[in-house]
Amino acid sequence: MKKKVHIALVGGQTMPVILGIKESFPDEVILVHSEKSASEAKHIENLCSEECNLQEFPPVDYDAIKVSVNKLLHKLTDDEITINLSGGTKPWALSFALQTQGMKNVTLLYIDQNSICYNYTQQEKWACKGLNMEELMQYNGQLAKSHILLDDYTEDDLDTLQAIKAIRQYNFNDFNRLTIPGKDGQKK
Repeated sequence: MKKKVHIALVGGQTMPVILGIKESFPDEVILVHSEKSASEAKHIENLCSEECNLQEFPPVDYDAIKVSVNKLLHKLTDDEITINLSGGTKPWALSFALQTQGMKNVTLLYIDQNSICYNYTQQEKWACKGLNMEELMQYNGQLAKSHILLDDYTEDDLDTLQAIKAIRQYNFNDFNRLTIPGKDGQKK
């Protein structure tokens, strides 16, 4: 059976990897990582609901990378493949791009720092859907135990906020002395 496989190159920036997975709706995700980026790959794997496989590649040895890419692609010849070139090392991206030229079942993606997704195969671009607040907090390891929606605040809450802003603007130094614990505050 033909699967949708997403190959993501994992480096120091994991947000483009997460967005690429969300944009491609895969059945399976393969996270290509080095020894150095293994922890980022594990973190991404923990966030994925899709089946994930981690593949360690050498970071810069182009001949070894070529062999690894070839081996991986050979296993996936019957599948629909998207490859997110946004992360990882430049030799990985170069090797995947060169070794997939002419392959009809491969789509090359790149996601920039503004969350614009580029499909190099179809020569298209679009804004990524992004992450909702819960996903963003989970991605950053900040799970909220409780939360309040902005609609839950009353007019009194907003009036109080305006009063706090006015106090803060009136005398910033005095406001900080009263609200930030420190040597001056401890004496008073």
